[in-house]
Formats: sequence, structure tokens, C-alpha cells
Amino acid sequence: MKSILIGQRIKKLLKRNDVQIVDKQKGQVTLSSPHWRGAPAMELLVQRLRQERGIRNASFSSAAGVLTLQYDEALAKDYARLENWLQQLDQLSL
Repeated sequence: MKSILIGQRIKKLLKRNDVQIVDKQKGQVTLSSPHWRGAPAMELLVQRLRQERGIRNASFSSAAGVLTLQYDEALAKDYARLENWLQQLDQLSL
């Protein structure tokens, strides 16, 4: 039940920040938002994500507003951690 509630909050955060899931594969997700195009604050978030345990790679295209994360598959069920990252996006006020 807790994972369902957290999943719903994550969906709300994605919607509020106009973030689309472009592609999802095992251990990789690609996200896009028009608000990220040319946004220097996103570079700060990408740097933070690269330091996170379990993130294998984080790449960002400022021109396209696309973020790609490669991660350990175990992170896919760590809803609290996913929500934390999305809240960081929310706090960037993009």
C-alpha cells in the first residue's frame, strides 16, 4: 500500500513539472521536460545524481531538455529515493 501512495506522489510531481517518461528499459530511464531546455539548474541536479549510490550514469541534453539515467535495477523499487530526486527537481523551480 505504501508503494502505491508513493507512486501516486511521484506521478503528481512528474505532472506538476511537465516531465514525460520518454523511454524506460531495465536499469535505464529517459525523461524529458520543455522546462529543462537551456536550464543551468539541471546541470546541478545531474552532478548530484552522478554522486548518488546506485546511479551508474546520468547524462543531460540541455538543447533537448532530456535526462537519461542508468541505474542499478534495485533502485526501481526504492520509491522514497525516487520521490526525493523528483522533489529536488521541484525545488529547482524550473
